[in-house]
Amino acid sequence: MQGGDGKSGDGDTPAEEPKSPIPAIRPGNETNAFGYPFQYYDRYDFERNNWVAFLAGANSTHYAPNASVCFENGLGLVQYDWELLIIKYMYGEVRENILNTTLFMRNVSDIMYVCLDAGENLYVFSQYKYDLFGRDNTNLLLGSLQNFLGSILTINKIYGKIMEHYEKNETMFMYFEFGRIFRLLLDIKPVVLEDAGNPMDDPNFNYNDTRALAGPPVVWSTHQVLKTPD
Repeated sequence: MQGGDGKSGDGDTPAEEPKSPIPAIRPGNETNAFGYPFQYYDRYDFERNNWVAFLAGANSTHYAPNASVCFENGLGLVQYDWELLIIKYMYGEVRENILNTTLFMRNVSDIMYVCLDAGENLYVFSQYKYDLFGRDNTNLLLGSLQNFLGSILTINKIYGKIMEHYEKNETMFMYFEFGRIFRLLLDIKPVVLEDAGNPMDDPNFNYNDTRALAGPPVVWSTHQVLKTPD
C-alpha cells in the first residue's frame, strides 16, 4: 500500500514511476574541432517510426502521394547527410568543402522536389474536395458537422485502442490510431440533400395542366343512385 509521501507501505522502498516511452534527449558528442553536438540516433529512429505509423494510419499516400517519402528523406537528410557534411568540413580543404557543399545542396534539392510534389498533390486533392461542396463554405461547414457526428462512435472505439496501446507502452501503434482519427475528421464528405419531388417547385410547371395531370375531376355526392336489374 502506498503512503501519502509517495513511498510504499513499509516506508523504505520508493514507489516505482511509470517509464516514459519517449527516449530521453542525451547530450550530443561535442568533442570535435567545431564543437558540434553530434546527436544519438535513438531519438531520430523513435520519431521516424512513430510518424511513419501516423502517416500510414492517415493514409497519406491517398491524399498526398510522396508525403511519407518527403518525411523520411527529410529526416534522413538531417540525421545522416548534415552530420556527414560537418565531418567533411573538419578534414577537408577549401576546394573539397565547396564540392561537398554542392553535393549536399543537390541532396536538398532532390528532397525539395519530392516535398513540393507532395504539397502539390495535397493542394489538387483539396481543390477537388472543395468542388464537391460547390465551393461554398456553408456546405463545407454542414459537411464537417455531419462527418463529425457520424464518426463519434468510431472515434470512441479507436480511442479505446489507443488507451490499450498506451498501457502496453506501444507508442508506434498509438500514432497509427491517431492517424486514423486525423483522417476521419479531415476527410469530409458533402451533405446529400434529397429533393422531395414536389412538382410545384418546378419552375417549368404549368398550373393550367393540372387537369391533364390529375385526369377527369371526381364529383362527390351524398346521393346514391341504385340501378335496378332489367
